[in-house]
Amino acid sequence: MVIRNKIFSALERVPTPFYLYDSNSIRKTYLALINSIPEKLEVFYAIKANPNKDIISLFAKLGAGADVASEGELLASLRSGIKPHKISFAGPGKTEDELELAITKSIASVSVESLDEVNILDKLSRKINKKASVSIRINPSKGGLFSGLNMGGGSQQFGIDEEALPKVLKQIKRCKSLSFVGIHMHAGSQILSEENISKNIGYLLRYCAKLQKDMDIKIRLINFGGGIGIPYYTRQKRIDLEILSCMIRKEFARANVKKLFPKTRFIIEPGRFLVGESGVYVTKILYKKKSRGKTFLIVDGGLHHNLAAAGLLGEGFKKNRICGVLTKDLDYNKEIVHIAGCLCTPLDILARDIILPKCEPGDYLYIASSGAYGYSASPLMFLSHSMPAEIMV
Repeated sequence: MVIRNKIFSALERVPTPFYLYDSNSIRKTYLALINSIPEKLEVFYAIKANPNKDIISLFAKLGAGADVASEGELLASLRSGIKPHKISFAGPGKTEDELELAITKSIASVSVESLDEVNILDKLSRKINKKASVSIRINPSKGGLFSGLNMGGGSQQFGIDEEALPKVLKQIKRCKSLSFVGIHMHAGSQILSEENISKNIGYLLRYCAKLQKDMDIKIRLINFGGGIGIPYYTRQKRIDLEILSCMIRKEFARANVKKLFPKTRFIIEPGRFLVGESGVYVTKILYKKKSRGKTFLIVDGGLHHNLAAAGLLGEGFKKNRICGVLTKDLDYNKEIVHIAGCLCTPLDILARDIILPKCEPGDYLYIASSGAYGYSASPLMFLSHSMPAEIMV
């Protein structure tokens, strides 16, 4: 009801379509996470989930770090007040300019993802006479382990194959301008199982313990990546933080963290978990039409604003996101409709055969859980429509 009232307030001053983000929801989710996980775990917000400057500034005030994947995200984090020692940089295609900026700003870690990247970092570090703090992002040998959208295992553009890591580590040690700090692994995204998240953490802890012993090194930073999911569909369940915390603590105990990693920093990088459920996408019904037995609601938004809602952002098949009608005088008679965007493409369907209260042109619809991978992850310039507003309340 609170968020509904905030949407109605926004509708009085902002034309649709728009995104609305609830800062109280973000703050509540972040505090719930840090108050449940082991104290040794630092939270770095994955900027790619939503790079809105107000959201990044909120995380800076809350004390979070940042996981960045571009020069733009790195600069936005620094401008928002996130300290360099709380920034990590990952991504398979970093440019020399981006790497040089990361070195110059003395960020906590650059996660290298190829041997060529190691050599380029070495060249740049010698050029500016400043050491670079380097982690190795591994591509695990046993498959991505456990995730919704896999970003590890098999052949990948991400990370360095686990079996090739000793060779890369030796090369880093040869480079006097590089300082090896740790290991990074991101198994994948949208994981909705507490057990699978904790298994990924346990896997990396065991791997790092073996690596320390076999290579005679000290690992000062272990980055477990992100991947904690949120419920997008009616039958999906939200992660239980108490259960997750208990399982992570057990993995820490099994790995004998206090003895083997007494001075190591441990990082997790949630993105969509922290902001996804805080946001809604609001759009207006322009037309209502029948076509051979089907009812279509044509809205002023579409996939160009919310690619994920159209099922086109890494999903194997299309399912309807949680959405609803915002009309104040709601008609409680139900009808089955398709929600279609305003674009000239058959892909622009935001929902199929969804049951909604009966509505008419001029009514408003919302798509829930649009706080992550929405505005910035969509083809905003497609067909040159106006940009949707972003509102933080």
